[in-house]
Amino acid sequence: MVRQMANRSDPTGQNLAANPLEQRGAPITSAEAMGRNAQTALKVAGRRQGATPDALESMLADRANETPQRIVQDFAEITGIDPAEIGGDFTAQTARLRAQARPFYERAYGFNEPVINDTLRRLMTRPSVRNAIARAERIAEEEGIDPRMVGIVRDASGNPQVTESPTLRTWDYVKRGLDDVMEGYRDPTTRRLNLDTEGRAVQDTLSRLRDALTDSDTGWGPAYARALQAGGEPLRLEGAFNAAKTLMSNTTAEREFNSRLAQMGEAELEALRAGIVADVRTRAMAGRQRLGDMLTRSYEQKLMRVFGDERGRQLIQRIQDERFLLTHGRRMQPGIGSDTSETQLGNQEQQESMRTAGRAAYHAVHGNGVGALLELAGDPIMGMLRGAQMPVDEATRDAMGRLLMLPPSELSRVLRDYAASRGTPFLESAQVQQLIERMSVAAKSTAASQSQRQAPPSPYRSEALNQALSSGP
Repeated sequence: MVRQMANRSDPTGQNLAANPLEQRGAPITSAEAMGRNAQTALKVAGRRQGATPDALESMLADRANETPQRIVQDFAEITGIDPAEIGGDFTAQTARLRAQARPFYERAYGFNEPVINDTLRRLMTRPSVRNAIARAERIAEEEGIDPRMVGIVRDASGNPQVTESPTLRTWDYVKRGLDDVMEGYRDPTTRRLNLDTEGRAVQDTLSRLRDALTDSDTGWGPAYARALQAGGEPLRLEGAFNAAKTLMSNTTAEREFNSRLAQMGEAELEALRAGIVADVRTRAMAGRQRLGDMLTRSYEQKLMRVFGDERGRQLIQRIQDERFLLTHGRRMQPGIGSDTSETQLGNQEQQESMRTAGRAAYHAVHGNGVGALLELAGDPIMGMLRGAQMPVDEATRDAMGRLLMLPPSELSRVLRDYAASRGTPFLESAQVQQLIERMSVAAKSTAASQSQRQAPPSPYRSEALNQALSSGP
């Protein structure tokens, strides 16, 4: 029966042997791979007596519950970003990116003229900048560099200060020191900035210093801006990371999304990608992941814009796979919803097969062997013509259910082994043997009762039918 369904739905066998969803890692069943008829057969088996309902219900429930985690794994696999490794230490990420962007900084340092103007002179008087200069001195020393070589000297009181003619390298060290000052406001537990009034003033000073050093109207600004974009900055990386949730929301217009992306350098884009993966994981852990929201045209376009067309399409395909599994899983889930016309039709075919067994038993009891054989042979033949091969007993239904719940490649292997065997078809022969045994039992039971009753039982009465099908050896 399962082999015939497979042959009808997949004549070449390729959809079972190399099912695309299974190859992408989706836990698809053979019934889903073979299409609607096989799904209906499994659904019918899952709503009748036997082991199939519990097994099917457990399998589909576990599969649905694991959907969020599979999507997280898909994002990790395709993007190369491990959600478990994403943390809030943007200073460490900046150090790694800065090392990669060293050529950009070397070109920016090539500006040999003094980097000074009224804005920078005013900023030097602010307490946070004086603190940053002291930190810059220590950073240089920790890197094995004489602070005087980068333009940081001591005044008469022994306090560190920048030279009268600071270079861009001098200001880069000062800015790194001011980045560290801002990190001092970060909560060690939540890894979020906890800014008080002074902290917000320091943040404003950092923003003004950055603007002065990246001013496109100056000789030094454009080159340093490119270096910062490549090397990253802790606060801007954090901002891009935290913006992922809002930017990927379907309520954020694509124009606003594209405008924000145009302002990001590669380092910030990397932080945004990590933020998207982290948001997917957060929603999955909280049970707030909605596949419909991830399959809108807006979300799909944003994925391709951030991760590139190829990886974006791969992510979309994995999400579509999961929606397929959820949709068809709900359709086959025992105990959920009401029977559709497909299920009712399947039940009717099963009941008709049982009535066939009853009529065959009746003919056998009365010595009409030809009639019994015609009943047994006629219904399966007509079933083949109708394309309906439904199980007729609990054991056969459970065997079919186990096969249809197998992964497609596993069922393909089973069917290949079956085709290579020389014996008679197992399921069909077992089915006929069970019917013959029941006919024999029914004949003995009826013959014993005829000494007390003259009229034989009618094959169309439920009592006779139950006796023919339920009696054991």
